[in-house]
Amino acid sequence: MGLMPCVLTAVWGTKRRIRRHVQEKEITMSNHHWNDWAGGVTLVLQAIVYIPLLYIILMPWLCLALVKVGRIPSVPGFFQAMASTGWLVASGLVGLVVLFVVVRTLVR
Repeated sequence: MGLMPCVLTAVWGTKRRIRRHVQEKEITMSNHHWNDWAGGVTLVLQAIVYIPLLYIILMPWLCLALVKVGRIPSVPGFFQAMASTGWLVASGLVGLVVLFVVVRTLVR
């Protein structure tokens, strides 16, 4: 008979812990917002916008470096055209616009 109260106490304590854990989980699981899906869509839209921008910003300078070094890959004319002054100026302007947008959002 001495073992029974110990078992009941252990079971009761376990039930209380389980009940408390379930209540905490219900509280944390109910903190969903109606626009939680927007994070994934925002990431996709940012990738659609920023990957081409990075290409426009970085590719002319990479091509200029390849032309200057003399290691031009198999596509003739492409790297010389991308290393032209027009693409380098466009790259600089787009880079400045992206830098302005990023700095402006960080300062706000």
